Amino acid sequence: MTAEGRRRRRRWHPRRLLTLLLLVTGIICTYRLVYALYPYPYRAEVAAASSSTGVQPLLLLAVMRTESRFRSGAVSAKGAIGLLQLTPATAAWVARQRGLRTAFGRSDLLDPAYNISAGAWYLGYLLRLFGGRLPPAVAAYNAGPTPVTEWLRGGTWNGTGAEAEAIPFPETRLFVRRVLGAYAVYGRLYPGVGGAVPGAG
Repeated sequence: MTAEGRRRRRRWHPRRLLTLLLLVTGIICTYRLVYALYPYPYRAEVAAASSSTGVQPLLLLAVMRTESRFRSGAVSAKGAIGLLQLTPATAAWVARQRGLRTAFGRSDLLDPAYNISAGAWYLGYLLRLFGGRLPPAVAAYNAGPTPVTEWLRGGTWNGTGAEAEAIPFPETRLFVRRVLGAYAVYGRLYPGVGGAVPGAG
């Protein structure tokens, strides 16, 4: 290499180093941002609920993120309460099915452990009801099992995430898309946590 070439190499080296540094910094910031957008809170409660119901932890997180953005005190206009947005009527039905006391108050549903446990049981029930098919179970979590059953039987919707546009209820349609999307992202961010639920397509 000539003396001129060596001078050029020395002159450009700091710029290349700065470019590389900016690139690495951008990657690290993006990495942190993605994990901040898709966190894994309530690990102990989610693990306990997953273990007792068989519902994948990442699916619980996806539903929780979509329902409440992990705000334990969230209350919807329709009266759904807590992390997994259970209505008192649904929570009472779940409690009866589980053989638990049904005389509980709002404070119970605001408790993360209770809410996650009850919500996981209900989601597990819906998965079994729809033969392990994730999109119909997620749709039923939002709209209730009766409308979803009617859509499937009547051919309104084929029960896949790819055809979610056919879901008649706009809120449920958006809910299914968001949950399935979040579930896919969680699967990439936390690959060692649980496995894919059959029928997730």
